Amino acid sequence: MASAGDVPEGRRNQSYAEMQAAGIQAILPEFVLDRSVVEQAIEAAEGKDAAAAAAAVDATAADTEGGDAASVASGSTGRGSSTTGRGGRGGRRSRRQQKRAGDQDADIGMGAKTRELMLCGALLGGRCRAPGGDASRCHRIHDLDQFFARRPDPIAEECPAFAAFGQCPAGLNCRFASCLDVAARKSLRKPDASADPPETCTNKPHPLLGLLLRKNRYTVDVSDTPPMSDLRGEAGRAAYLASRPSARERWAKVEAFRSRLPGAAIIAPLTTVGNLPFRRLCTDMAADVTVGEMAIASEVLKGASGETALLARHPSERTFGVQLAGGNEGVLSRACEVLERECGAF
Repeated sequence: MASAGDVPEGRRNQSYAEMQAAGIQAILPEFVLDRSVVEQAIEAAEGKDAAAAAAAVDATAADTEGGDAASVASGSTGRGSSTTGRGGRGGRRSRRQQKRAGDQDADIGMGAKTRELMLCGALLGGRCRAPGGDASRCHRIHDLDQFFARRPDPIAEECPAFAAFGQCPAGLNCRFASCLDVAARKSLRKPDASADPPETCTNKPHPLLGLLLRKNRYTVDVSDTPPMSDLRGEAGRAAYLASRPSARERWAKVEAFRSRLPGAAIIAPLTTVGNLPFRRLCTDMAADVTVGEMAIASEVLKGASGETALLARHPSERTFGVQLAGGNEGVLSRACEVLERECGAF
């Protein structure tokens, strides 16, 4: 695209339509600025910036109690000239000091404020999370009347969990209006609701499994190769082979799984969006096989809660797989044995 200054001298007097017909796309004249006008605008902007900077220095010097205007203008904050009355230190407060003062972080503690408006678990059939169960050290509410007086407005009318299962796991702390009804103080369960809510996900390892794995008290014997001294001789080899499932049994299990795969709708293994809600949506849209997020085998063997949480499977997932990443076959085989023994729902 050419500007008006790039047009040859013989074509400057032509109209815009004639130039466009000749194959020259020039900028419209109303958008072409004279160079002198642009230079004047730049000089005016620079002059305004200088005037604004001088006004800011004057305002800072006027706000400083007993300060030296010259030292403020030069950026000097010497210890000898006390201007703010804070232990002999002059100058303006730093960003860290302003942050500590709370001038700019008035709304930073929304999470803590929300927790202070919630009912304590001791009144919901659980226990108080304060140290030693001391209610005086608990940050949550222990009085029902105070809770209903301070509770925030509901975000919607119908609670999805209450409508689906007949009860809400959040209890009175639920933000939906159907669970915050005053008449539901004593009962937050429908008459036809079961005593226990339905299981939302499987493949949950036992809470003590992580502790046993971290302390190396969990025995992983099938995937560990026995020493060569135990395999010497016919008796040693026969005992080792007898302790392991036969090849026919192993292949029968594999072939039974493979027979279900032809023609099935398989969701490609995902590492970041393959979480449980996304997989549930896929199963509702006729997906047959889903795969969880990738877990690190070495962290699974340490019982890391962040990795074992990736193994969760919803009952709607008919065929479910787990992704494992490891540096060697020994770590992977031990992790597979732990998952097959403790979870098994794959």
